[in-house]
Amino acid sequence: MKTCNPTRISITRKLAKILLIMAALTLLVATLTLSIREYNALQDSIGKKLTLTADILGQNCSVALLFDDEKTAKEILGALNHDPDIIDAVIQTRTNAVFVGYSRPASNWQGFWPDFIPKTRQINRLIFHNNENLVGQITLTADLNRPYLALLRNTAVNASIVFIAVGISGLFVFRLQRSLLRPILVLADTARWIAEHNDYSLRSNYTGNDEINDLSDAFNSMLAQIQRNEADLEQEVLNRTQELEMAKLEAESANQAKSAFLANMSHEIRTPMNAIVGLVELCLNSQLTAKQREYLQRVETASRSLMSIIDDILDFSKMEAGKMHLEHIPFLLEEMLDQVFATMTQLATRKGLALNYSHAGQYHAVIGDPQRLRQVLINLIGNAIKFTDQGEIHITVTELSRDSEQVCLEFCVSDTGIGISPTQQRHLFQAFSQADNSVTRSYGGTGLGLVISKQLVEQMGGAIRLNSQQGKGSSFIFTVLLGVTEMPIPTRNQADPLDNAAFQKLRGTRILLVEDNEINRIVAKEILEKMGISVDLAEHGAEALGKLELNNYDGILMDVQMPVMDGYQATRRLKDIVALKNLPVIAMTANAMQEDRQKCLQAGMVDYISKPILPLTLYQILSKWVKPNRSL
Repeated sequence: MKTCNPTRISITRKLAKILLIMAALTLLVATLTLSIREYNALQDSIGKKLTLTADILGQNCSVALLFDDEKTAKEILGALNHDPDIIDAVIQTRTNAVFVGYSRPASNWQGFWPDFIPKTRQINRLIFHNNENLVGQITLTADLNRPYLALLRNTAVNASIVFIAVGISGLFVFRLQRSLLRPILVLADTARWIAEHNDYSLRSNYTGNDEINDLSDAFNSMLAQIQRNEADLEQEVLNRTQELEMAKLEAESANQAKSAFLANMSHEIRTPMNAIVGLVELCLNSQLTAKQREYLQRVETASRSLMSIIDDILDFSKMEAGKMHLEHIPFLLEEMLDQVFATMTQLATRKGLALNYSHAGQYHAVIGDPQRLRQVLINLIGNAIKFTDQGEIHITVTELSRDSEQVCLEFCVSDTGIGISPTQQRHLFQAFSQADNSVTRSYGGTGLGLVISKQLVEQMGGAIRLNSQQGKGSSFIFTVLLGVTEMPIPTRNQADPLDNAAFQKLRGTRILLVEDNEINRIVAKEILEKMGISVDLAEHGAEALGKLELNNYDGILMDVQMPVMDGYQATRRLKDIVALKNLPVIAMTANAMQEDRQKCLQAGMVDYISKPILPLTLYQILSKWVKPNRSL
């Protein structure tokens, strides 16, 4: 609710209003008092005048009444012509019969006269002959117009006199007020200037010997104390600022060291992991006994779990540093969901679980970050598979709302697993937290997956919640806001991804593989040759530039960190060669940070593959950039 501040009124105006009100009240009271007294005096004077006139006329007409002489009586009443106020006179006999009468027109009453003010005054007197015998009575009526006008003139004169007296007093009081208030106003102006300009060196210069002088001294003392405190505070702020700057530099240095450590450790771990995943993939595609295949599949599962842990730690580090940024690119939602479903079906099948999902031929062309949305779904589906021993995992997608710019989608991942108790649910979305220690021992994990998923969902404008009953299963439900776009609906891929027509076009192309690690060269070469791609090898950037002078290639797979000449420098060198300017260079490195991707793009590389490299991912990237029959 808004509050309305009252209008500011200075103390001078307040005192002036008070004095004006007091003067007006004084004038009003004095005028009313005098007017009432004048009115009462007027009524008393008119009453006496009428009584005296009636007695004189009655006495003069007593003989005429006694002898029934109407003519004489009329002559006596005719003397009333000289009195402008008496407008009616009647003489009656003892029997109340009218003997003689006198009348004249009443005055013209102009303007407003209240009804409660009488406009005439009437008096009745008895007539005695020789003050003994009652012979009749006389009634006189006076018009009060002229006396009232005289009363109003007197009232106006009285009010003028009072007004002049009050005005003279007011001028004197105003001058006295100015002399009394001037020191206070000067003190107020000084305080206002200090408040506006923060200049606490000003002082009040009042030198009187009164309460205002005490106020001025206290004001100056307060300013001196504020000035001292300000100086101390400025020094304290300066010291604290320097301390904060040092702490900030130390924190930034520590954060950079942590980021560098994570990046280096990621690279060092991913390099041998690439060899493990690649060699296991190659072995699984060869002739093996059932026991050997089971062992290799477990190695593959463990290696993928280890890579998932590394990815979670890197993502959590980005979120802590506020560097997790989402992409906004167009993609087909159902196409991404098919990829997730294909990835997770094998994992579910190995545990004997059914993974149910169908989009019924409906497609959503949206704008967002498909990689991060895929990460959330894989995390939730992976958890559902991990914590479900029998039954099924069911995935549904529901469109909640849509307009011309955005669509709100709700995803639900349900399972028939162990469920989560209400107490355990309260800590489920906290970092490094799982349901309890027994879950960690039985199922493993870092406790970061749900934290990362929650933050990613919130960055996509949605929210995540959980419905679960212990022993009956859980449902993770989350919503996201995605942009709306138009995209052509693709034809369904064949069952075997390696039979994809786009991949078949890679057969016969020639690729230069630049990699310093021998095992990684062997793995990548085997994967490429399996697709019918011709591969040349180089151990560093300088050797790659030498081979480019002698041979033609359709594309280059370039490692980033290499001895002699790294991938960034080699890419910049070959982009300076006009004939090689449009040759696609694809980064293939264990560095998984977003900054590394940007460095690769800035150096002139067209895309980025993070180790360990999966065959399907490698084929997809190559089919996107490498054009067949490019070699000469």
